[in-house]
Amino acid sequence: MGTSREKTTRQIKKIMADNELEEDLDRWHDGIKFESIAKTEFDTMHNCKILLGGLFIDFNLLFLAASPDYLN
Repeated sequence: MGTSREKTTRQIKKIMADNELEEDLDRWHDGIKFESIAKTEFDTMHNCKILLGGLFIDFNLLFLAASPDYLN
């Protein structure tokens, strides 16, 4: 049957061999590569300045936080 670690390793290898995942990773890398270009184009098209988001923490619920990429 195998240890838990061996099962996990097999699952990871199966996932990494999945072509759909590889395509998703390619799209994700394209998104990162073109993000600054898209932000600049958006700023120009809408005549505004988009700022970096940072991390926002709900001080009443410290386990709750959000980190948007940009803010308008």
